Amino acid sequence: MSLEKELIQYCNDIISGKIIACRKHKWACQRFLKDLERIGTDGFPYVFDEDKAERYFDWMKLFKHSKGPLAGTQKIPVPYERFVYGNLYGWVNKDTGFRRFRRSYEQVGRKNSKSMDKAIQTLY
Repeated sequence: MSLEKELIQYCNDIISGKIIACRKHKWACQRFLKDLERIGTDGFPYVFDEDKAERYFDWMKLFKHSKGPLAGTQKIPVPYERFVYGNLYGWVNKDTGFRRFRRSYEQVGRKNSKSMDKAIQTLY
């Protein structure tokens, strides 16, 4: 399955309630689906470049967990990470190739490998 189709399915699952999420995450999913429809229209200079997003995920998989029961195993992104980082690194300006989003904010509960995620984001 392509990343775009994977993210569309994820968004539909969030919006339908199959996957429980907060209101803002639902809004992000709705924005993603709406933006896919806007590709190629006037006033929307962005395209979703799966290769750029997958390049980030390939790089992310070079890291290993450093603590806990997963210590020493490869870092594999879970679905919400695929959505968040797919958005950050996949949306680019169709003319320049520059990323659409340069910053993000993520709030995650305790014991969710945040230290490793922050280290990966800083390096990339």
